[in-house]
Amino acid sequence: MARGNHFWIAALAVGAMAGSGCARFPTTGIAEFTRLSFRIRMAGGINDSLDSTPLTQYIYVIAIRVLTTDDTPPQGAPVPVVAGNSPNGFVAGSPTHWVEYNSSRPSQPLILYKFNPGPTPGDPTNPINLSSWFDTSPSRGRIINYTLPNAGDPRELRFDLFANQLVDSDVQTATIRRLQVNVLTMNRLATSGGSRVWDAIGNSLNPVDLNSFLTVDLRVNGVVDNRFSIEPTADTVGGDDPDLDLVDFSIEVQRP
Repeated sequence: MARGNHFWIAALAVGAMAGSGCARFPTTGIAEFTRLSFRIRMAGGINDSLDSTPLTQYIYVIAIRVLTTDDTPPQGAPVPVVAGNSPNGFVAGSPTHWVEYNSSRPSQPLILYKFNPGPTPGDPTNPINLSSWFDTSPSRGRIINYTLPNAGDPRELRFDLFANQLVDSDVQTATIRRLQVNVLTMNRLATSGGSRVWDAIGNSLNPVDLNSFLTVDLRVNGVVDNRFSIEPTADTVGGDDPDLDLVDFSIEVQRP
Protein backbone atom coordinates (compact mmCIF):
# COMPACT_ATOMS: atom_id res chain seq x y z
CA MET A 1 0.00 0.00 0.00
CA ALA A 2 1.18 3.52 -0.63
CA ARG A 3 1.83 5.74 2.32
CA GLY A 4 2.95 9.20 1.25
CA ASN A 5 5.62 8.85 -1.42
CA HIS A 6 6.89 5.48 -0.32
CA PHE A 7 5.59 1.96 -0.15
CA TRP A 8 5.50 0.23 3.21
CA ILE A 9 4.89 -3.51 3.06
CA ALA A 10 4.50 -5.54 6.21
CA ALA A 11 6.59 -8.68 6.13
CA LEU A 12 4.38 -11.75 5.85
CA ALA A 13 4.95 -14.84 7.97
CA VAL A 14 6.65 -17.58 5.97
CA GLY A 15 8.28 -20.90 6.55
CA ALA A 16 11.92 -21.80 6.09
CA MET A 17 13.52 -20.36 2.98
CA ALA A 18 14.82 -22.68 0.31
CA GLY A 19 18.46 -22.40 -0.63
CA SER A 20 21.83 -23.57 0.44
CA GLY A 21 25.34 -22.33 0.96
CA CYS A 22 27.55 -21.82 3.91
CA ALA A 23 30.15 -19.18 4.67
CA ARG A 24 31.94 -17.89 7.69
CA PHE A 25 33.20 -14.39 8.27
CA PRO A 26 35.27 -13.64 10.07
CA THR A 27 34.89 -16.70 12.34
CA THR A 28 31.18 -16.72 13.15
CA GLY A 29 28.72 -19.07 11.44
CA ILE A 30 26.25 -17.22 9.23
CA ALA A 31 23.44 -19.29 10.70
CA GLU A 32 23.55 -16.86 13.61
CA PHE A 33 22.49 -13.94 11.41
CA THR A 34 19.38 -13.00 9.46
CA ARG A 35 19.56 -13.89 5.77
CA LEU A 36 18.24 -11.45 3.17
CA SER A 37 17.56 -13.00 -0.24
CA PHE A 38 17.18 -10.47 -3.06
CA ARG A 39 15.70 -11.12 -6.50
CA ILE A 40 15.29 -8.56 -9.28
CA ARG A 41 13.80 -9.24 -12.70
CA MET A 42 13.89 -7.18 -15.90
CA ALA A 43 11.38 -7.24 -18.77
CA GLY A 44 14.20 -8.03 -21.20
CA GLY A 45 17.59 -9.28 -20.09
CA ILE A 46 20.14 -7.99 -17.61
CA ASN A 47 22.40 -6.27 -20.15
CA ASP A 48 25.86 -6.62 -18.73
CA SER A 49 29.31 -7.26 -20.15
CA LEU A 50 28.86 -11.04 -20.39
CA ASP A 51 25.77 -10.91 -22.60
CA SER A 52 25.47 -10.72 -26.40
CA THR A 53 26.29 -6.98 -26.44
CA PRO A 54 29.43 -6.81 -24.29
CA LEU A 55 30.12 -3.15 -25.07
CA THR A 56 26.79 -2.14 -23.53
CA GLN A 57 27.26 -2.53 -19.81
CA TYR A 58 24.22 -1.21 -18.02
CA ILE A 59 24.22 -0.34 -14.33
CA TYR A 60 22.19 -2.37 -11.82
CA VAL A 61 22.26 -1.19 -8.20
CA ILE A 62 20.37 -2.17 -5.04
CA ALA A 63 20.56 0.77 -2.63
CA ILE A 64 20.00 0.17 1.09
CA ARG A 65 19.49 2.37 4.13
CA VAL A 66 19.91 0.68 7.51
CA LEU A 67 17.53 1.90 10.22
CA THR A 68 18.36 1.18 13.85
CA THR A 69 15.35 2.90 15.47
CA ASP A 70 11.61 2.43 15.27
CA ASP A 71 11.15 5.98 14.02
CA THR A 72 10.46 6.52 10.31
CA PRO A 73 12.79 9.29 9.13
CA PRO A 74 10.90 11.96 7.18
CA GLN A 75 13.55 11.98 4.46
CA GLY A 76 16.69 10.22 3.31
CA ALA A 77 15.44 6.93 1.82
CA PRO A 78 17.39 5.82 -1.28
CA VAL A 79 15.80 7.28 -4.41
CA PRO A 80 16.86 7.58 -8.06
CA VAL A 81 18.91 10.43 -9.45
CA VAL A 82 16.80 12.27 -12.02
CA ALA A 83 19.26 15.01 -12.99
CA GLY A 84 22.99 15.52 -13.34
CA ASN A 85 23.49 17.42 -10.08
CA SER A 86 24.51 14.34 -8.12
CA PRO A 87 27.80 13.46 -6.42
CA ASN A 88 27.60 9.88 -7.71
CA GLY A 89 25.08 9.81 -10.55
CA PHE A 90 23.10 6.75 -9.43
CA VAL A 91 21.44 7.28 -6.03
CA ALA A 92 20.12 10.17 -3.95
CA GLY A 93 18.82 10.35 -0.39
CA SER A 94 20.85 9.02 2.54
CA PRO A 95 21.51 5.34 1.78
CA THR A 96 24.08 3.64 3.95
CA HIS A 97 25.01 0.85 1.51
CA TRP A 98 24.65 -0.28 -2.08
CA VAL A 99 25.20 -3.50 -4.00
CA GLU A 100 26.54 -3.32 -7.53
CA TYR A 101 26.37 -6.11 -10.10
CA ASN A 102 29.30 -6.02 -12.52
CA SER A 103 30.16 -9.19 -14.40
CA SER A 104 33.46 -7.75 -15.59
CA ARG A 105 34.71 -8.86 -12.16
CA PRO A 106 34.21 -12.63 -12.61
CA SER A 107 35.77 -13.45 -9.24
CA GLN A 108 33.51 -10.98 -7.41
CA PRO A 109 30.56 -9.88 -9.58
CA LEU A 110 28.58 -8.53 -6.62
CA ILE A 111 30.08 -6.10 -4.13
CA LEU A 112 28.47 -4.50 -1.09
CA TYR A 113 29.70 -0.93 -0.66
CA LYS A 114 29.20 1.39 2.29
CA PHE A 115 28.99 5.16 2.06
CA ASN A 116 31.25 7.17 4.32
CA PRO A 117 29.74 9.58 6.87
CA GLY A 118 28.82 13.05 5.74
CA PRO A 119 30.57 16.26 6.75
CA THR A 120 28.69 16.24 10.05
CA PRO A 121 28.10 12.63 11.16
CA GLY A 122 24.77 12.32 12.93
CA ASP A 123 23.32 15.36 11.18
CA PRO A 124 19.94 14.11 9.88
CA THR A 125 20.03 16.64 7.03
CA ASN A 126 23.40 15.47 5.68
CA PRO A 127 24.45 12.18 7.32
CA ILE A 128 25.99 10.50 4.26
CA ASN A 129 28.81 11.45 1.90
CA LEU A 130 27.31 10.33 -1.41
CA SER A 131 30.60 10.89 -3.21
CA SER A 132 32.66 8.58 -1.00
CA TRP A 133 32.29 4.86 -0.37
CA PHE A 134 34.32 1.70 0.21
CA ASP A 135 34.12 -2.03 -0.45
CA THR A 136 32.99 -3.81 2.72
CA SER A 137 34.36 -7.20 1.60
CA PRO A 138 37.69 -7.02 3.48
CA SER A 139 36.01 -6.29 6.81
CA ARG A 140 32.53 -7.87 6.53
CA GLY A 141 32.95 -10.62 3.97
CA ARG A 142 32.09 -11.12 0.32
CA ILE A 143 28.70 -11.81 -1.22
CA ILE A 144 29.11 -15.51 -1.95
CA ASN A 145 25.56 -16.82 -2.43
CA TYR A 146 24.23 -15.67 -5.82
CA THR A 147 22.81 -16.73 -9.19
CA LEU A 148 23.90 -14.57 -12.10
CA PRO A 149 21.87 -13.97 -15.27
CA ASN A 150 24.38 -15.84 -17.45
CA ALA A 151 24.06 -18.89 -15.19
CA GLY A 152 20.27 -18.92 -14.84
CA ASP A 153 17.37 -16.84 -16.10
CA PRO A 154 18.89 -14.01 -18.24
CA ARG A 155 16.25 -11.65 -16.87
CA GLU A 156 17.00 -12.26 -13.18
CA LEU A 157 19.69 -11.58 -10.61
CA ARG A 158 19.60 -13.28 -7.21
CA PHE A 159 21.89 -12.92 -4.20
CA ASP A 160 21.99 -13.18 -0.41
CA LEU A 161 23.18 -10.71 2.17
CA PHE A 162 23.49 -11.40 5.88
CA ALA A 163 22.52 -8.77 8.42
CA ASN A 164 25.97 -8.71 10.01
CA GLN A 165 27.39 -7.49 6.69
CA LEU A 166 25.41 -4.26 7.08
CA VAL A 167 27.06 -3.18 10.33
CA ASP A 168 30.64 -2.65 11.44
CA SER A 169 30.76 -5.56 13.88
CA ASP A 170 28.75 -8.73 14.53
CA VAL A 171 27.59 -7.46 17.89
CA GLN A 172 25.91 -4.47 16.20
CA THR A 173 23.68 -6.74 14.11
CA ALA A 174 20.99 -6.77 16.79
CA THR A 175 20.56 -3.00 16.43
CA ILE A 176 19.11 -3.26 12.90
CA ARG A 177 15.34 -2.79 12.85
CA ARG A 178 14.45 -2.20 9.21
CA LEU A 179 15.91 -1.49 5.80
CA GLN A 180 14.80 1.01 3.20
CA VAL A 181 15.59 -0.43 -0.24
CA ASN A 182 15.47 0.72 -3.83
CA VAL A 183 16.40 -1.00 -7.09
CA LEU A 184 18.05 1.36 -9.56
CA THR A 185 18.75 0.55 -13.21
CA MET A 186 20.30 2.86 -15.79
CA ASN A 187 22.24 2.83 -19.04
CA ARG A 188 24.66 5.46 -17.75
CA LEU A 189 25.35 7.59 -14.69
CA ALA A 190 23.57 10.92 -14.49
CA THR A 191 26.99 12.55 -14.22
CA SER A 192 28.31 11.08 -17.48
CA GLY A 193 26.36 13.22 -19.91
CA GLY A 194 24.40 12.02 -22.92
CA SER A 195 20.93 10.52 -23.07
CA ARG A 196 19.97 8.46 -20.07
CA VAL A 197 17.36 5.74 -19.57
CA TRP A 198 16.56 4.53 -16.06
CA ASP A 199 14.03 2.82 -13.80
CA ALA A 200 13.48 2.40 -10.05
CA ILE A 201 10.87 1.09 -7.62
CA GLY A 202 7.41 2.44 -8.41
CA ASN A 203 6.08 3.96 -11.62
CA SER A 204 9.08 5.96 -12.72
CA LEU A 205 7.00 7.85 -15.30
CA ASN A 206 4.75 9.21 -12.54
CA PRO A 207 6.33 12.19 -10.70
CA VAL A 208 4.44 11.17 -7.54
CA ASP A 209 6.37 7.88 -7.47
CA LEU A 210 9.87 9.33 -7.84
CA ASN A 211 10.46 9.05 -4.09
CA SER A 212 9.17 5.48 -3.80
CA PHE A 213 11.10 2.76 -1.97
CA LEU A 214 10.57 -0.45 -0.01
CA THR A 215 10.67 -0.96 3.75
CA VAL A 216 11.82 -4.37 4.97
CA ASP A 217 11.41 -5.39 8.62
CA LEU A 218 14.29 -7.60 9.81
CA ARG A 219 12.55 -8.52 13.07
CA VAL A 220 10.17 -11.05 11.48
CA ASN A 221 10.41 -13.72 8.81
CA GLY A 222 8.68 -12.55 5.67
CA VAL A 223 8.70 -11.56 2.02
CA VAL A 224 8.42 -8.15 0.42
CA ASP A 225 7.53 -8.53 -3.24
CA ASN A 226 5.48 -7.16 -6.11
CA ARG A 227 2.18 -8.83 -5.20
CA PHE A 228 0.55 -5.41 -4.85
CA SER A 229 1.75 -4.37 -8.34
CA ILE A 230 4.02 -1.66 -7.03
CA GLU A 231 6.32 -2.04 -10.02
CA PRO A 232 4.62 -1.70 -13.43
CA THR A 233 6.04 -2.66 -16.80
CA ALA A 234 7.16 -0.24 -19.54
CA ASP A 235 7.94 2.62 -17.14
CA THR A 236 11.56 3.40 -18.01
CA VAL A 237 12.37 7.12 -18.12
CA GLY A 238 14.17 8.55 -21.16
CA GLY A 239 13.14 5.82 -23.59
CA ASP A 240 11.80 2.31 -23.84
CA ASP A 241 14.46 -0.26 -22.91
CA PRO A 242 13.31 -3.69 -21.64
CA ASP A 243 16.80 -4.42 -20.31
CA LEU A 244 16.36 -1.57 -17.82
CA ASP A 245 12.66 -2.11 -17.14
CA LEU A 246 12.35 -3.53 -13.63
CA VAL A 247 9.16 -5.64 -13.61
CA ASP A 248 9.43 -7.84 -10.53
CA PHE A 249 11.34 -8.15 -7.27
CA SER A 250 11.37 -9.92 -3.94
CA ILE A 251 13.28 -9.59 -0.70
CA GLU A 252 12.94 -12.53 1.67
CA VAL A 253 13.88 -12.31 5.35
CA GLN A 254 14.84 -15.46 7.21
CA ARG A 255 15.80 -15.02 10.82
CA PRO A 256 18.16 -17.53 12.45
